[in-house]
Amino acid sequence: MRRWIVLALLVGCSEPVARDEDVPDASSPPRDANVIVIDAAEPLPDAPIADEPSVRIVFPPSGATSADHITIRGTAQHVDHVRVAGVDAESDDGFATWHLEVPLALGSQTIIADADGARAEVVLDRAASDADVARGEGPRNLRIFGLAMSDDARSAYLCDDIDDGVITIDVATGTRVLATGGESGRTIGYELVQATAITLDPTAHRALLVDDGALVSADLDTREQRIVSPAQGDLAAIVQAGDRVIALDAEHDAIVEIDPATGDHTTLTDETSGSGPSMRVAFRMDVDLATRRAYTTLQYQNDVLEIDLATGARRVLSGSGAPMTEPVALAVAPDRGELFVWTGERTIVAIDLATGTRRALGGNGFALQRIQALVMREGVLWAYERGANALLAIDPETGDRVVLSRGDHQPY
Repeated sequence: MRRWIVLALLVGCSEPVARDEDVPDASSPPRDANVIVIDAAEPLPDAPIADEPSVRIVFPPSGATSADHITIRGTAQHVDHVRVAGVDAESDDGFATWHLEVPLALGSQTIIADADGARAEVVLDRAASDADVARGEGPRNLRIFGLAMSDDARSAYLCDDIDDGVITIDVATGTRVLATGGESGRTIGYELVQATAITLDPTAHRALLVDDGALVSADLDTREQRIVSPAQGDLAAIVQAGDRVIALDAEHDAIVEIDPATGDHTTLTDETSGSGPSMRVAFRMDVDLATRRAYTTLQYQNDVLEIDLATGARRVLSGSGAPMTEPVALAVAPDRGELFVWTGERTIVAIDLATGTRRALGGNGFALQRIQALVMREGVLWAYERGANALLAIDPETGDRVVLSRGDHQPY
C-alpha cells in the first residue's frame, strides 16, 4: 500500500484541523483542496560525486628573477596529467607531485598550470641582470637581522635596525610597511637599540624581538613596543612555542624557555646538564616543536648540533657529502627530514636529519652573497639576503630562487 503524508494548510483555512480519527484512509488521495499530498516513497540514492581535480604551484611564488629559466614545481589531486605553459609536466607519482623547467623571456609573464580544467598561475618578472631586479614599494634603506613568516607564508616580518622596528612584507606584491618603530613620535613605548632576532605570536598579533638581551613585544595593531622579559643573557635566537618562547642564550651556553606573561626564564639545557658535545659558541637556532629538538650552528666551527630539549642530550649532525664550513643561518624542515644551513661557501646545504648526509643546493636566480636568516614554511625556503637587501623564495628541491621584495642595495 502506498504511504501518503498529509499536510494541512492552515494559512487562510477557517475550518479546524481534523483529529486523527477524521483523517481519510491513507490508501486513497485526500479530497480536501487545502491539503497537499507528498509522495513519501523511499528517495533514490544520490549519484556519486566525482572528486574535483585540483592543482597547486608550490614553487615559485610570484616574484622577480634574472634567470632565463626556472623549474615550476607543484602538487595535484584527481588528475591524470598536468600541463605547464602548454607543455606536459613530469611526474613519477601519478602527478601527486610534478615539475617542469620553463624558459623565461625578458619582462613580465604569467605561467599557467592546467590539470583537467583546474588551473593555477604565477607571475614572474625577468630582468636583464641581478642589478635590475626590483620589487615592492615601501621603506628601502633597511638593515635586517631577523626574519619570521606567517603560518600561511603570505607575510614576512623583519626586524630592522635602521627604523628600529618591524617591517612587514606582503609576499604577493613585495610591498614593505613599517609596522612598528620609525622616526621619533611614531614609536610607542620602548625604543629599540638593535633588534637581532624575531618570532611571531599570532594569537596576540604581535612580534617578539630580541633587543640588547631583552625580549620585547611589538604589537602589530597598536605599534606599542614594550619589554616583556628583561635581559638575563645574550639571546641569539628565539622561536615561538605555544605560550612560551624558546631562546638560545649565547652568554650562558644554554637554551632557555621564557614566559612572556611573567618574564620568567627556565633553563632547558646548558653545559652542566645533558650529554654530548659542548654548546659553546652556539650562534643560531631553530626548533622542531613537534619533537622538541633544537638545532644550532656553532660560530667559527663547522658543526651543527641537534639537542633533545627533554633530556639535554646533544649530538653533531655529521655525515658525508657537500662541504660545510662556518654554518650560520639555519631552518629545520621536519616533514622533509632535513635541515637547511647557509655556509661559508655561500651555498645552502641540506642535511639529512637521520644520516647527516649533506647536499648542496645549486639552482638558478639571484646570486647569493650573505644570507642572514632562513625560514621553512609551506614547502619553500624563505631567506633574507643581506648583501642585496632582498627577501627571497628558494626551492628546497632545486635551489632555484626568486626575489619577492627588494629595497636599496646595502653592501655591508
